Amino acid sequence: MVDVANMTLLFDAQIGHLTPLANHIENGGNIDSEMRKFLSAYLRGEVKWKRGTKRTVAQRNREAKCQMLVNGIRKMESIYLERTVSEYEAMKKYIEWYEPQMDPETLKTYMKKGWKKPKNR
Repeated sequence: MVDVANMTLLFDAQIGHLTPLANHIENGGNIDSEMRKFLSAYLRGEVKWKRGTKRTVAQRNREAKCQMLVNGIRKMESIYLERTVSEYEAMKKYIEWYEPQMDPETLKTYMKKGWKKPKNR
């Protein structure tokens, strides 16, 4: 029978989040055969981690929020003013209304990253 909690711990460990697995072991949790294989490979140095910075959930949420609001501005303008608004104009209004301290290049990056689905690692 598959233990979902153990699968979650193993998956987290395989993508680099080792703390939950370490806590599980410290608290006397049972270790199944897949966990043993992973731990032995990790201790031998055979586990390869992907390089680069990982975007956190909070960062992804911030990007999605910015993107949603910019798109909302575009839709509101088109419905109420009956005119088409470019993404650039909507981004300018977003910065003006919501985050005057934000750099326009940062918002442009958020808009690009917000459309991409995160890859499973």
